[in-house]
Amino acid sequence: MNNVYPSIEELMPIQLKRLLPAELSEEVATRYATLGEKYLTDRVHTDGRRINGMMETNRLVNANEEIIDAVFCMLGQIFKDTVANKEPSDNIYAALEGMIKVYQILKFEDDNGDYS
Repeated sequence: MNNVYPSIEELMPIQLKRLLPAELSEEVATRYATLGEKYLTDRVHTDGRRINGMMETNRLVNANEEIIDAVFCMLGQIFKDTVANKEPSDNIYAALEGMIKVYQILKFEDDNGDYS
């Protein structure tokens, strides 16, 4: 992934990397290194690196799609626990509430920002 624009260092400069828990930062870097090549375009950056397709899509919309998927997963877990006569964990409900907040923030930003 050294010949890709943007690099993981460009995506996660030190000031942003410091915001993330170390484990999450490592997982993001590993995911980009592992899956990033499948999203390469034929376009080339001015410095010769191939451009990742994320540069051509609305990342807020993509993030919100992932949040919708995550909410579906939490609803599925709550349902599975309920069917098994098990009380869903408070953490599952907390995660669901957090995802709802993220959904609302991203939706508001996308609806009111000038992103493409």
